Amino acid sequence: MAKDDESTATCCYGLGFAYYHTMDYHKSLTYYQKGLVLNEGIGDKFGTAVGYNNIADICLKIADVDKALEFALKALDLLEEAGQHEDGFASEFQITVGDIYLAQGLHDKAEERYLLALQISRNVDYIEGQIFSNTKLGEFKLRLKLPEEACEYLERGMNLSHEAGNITEERKCRDLLAQAYAAD
Repeated sequence: MAKDDESTATCCYGLGFAYYHTMDYHKSLTYYQKGLVLNEGIGDKFGTAVGYNNIADICLKIADVDKALEFALKALDLLEEAGQHEDGFASEFQITVGDIYLAQGLHDKAEERYLLALQISRNVDYIEGQIFSNTKLGEFKLRLKLPEEACEYLERGMNLSHEAGNITEERKCRDLLAQAYAAD
């Protein structure tokens, strides 16, 4: 039965992800919660952590930042309990927390989390995490009207994206770099 619940939880997360990207946050939340309950039921700490992080993303999208932070920090705690606090998922979870702090106007805390995400990604040679962290830091610096610092991160993100064949992030970095150069 546990294997069936694990598979069903994975499917629920997949459906939640699909609805998230169609911006149907209510349906996305419903499926993320179903997957979370299943993972909690079988004692899968990693799967439960993923569920909490997914729900934190939804809460952030619907501007419930206090709930978002609660769920994101719970996800990080569970990730640590699962022994995966220094892997690629940890870097992505740190970005979520950084985004929440940014939404709260806590710039120092946001930057701290983005830098931690970048460090974790470098430590485990997680290229996608390095791409996302550099892009996020570039966006962050651009938002703070620090175009020179933004360019450093965005150029790294663009180069890593190009090397990895991630056309979407490469294009995003290029667009943000154009904004940074125009602001400089």
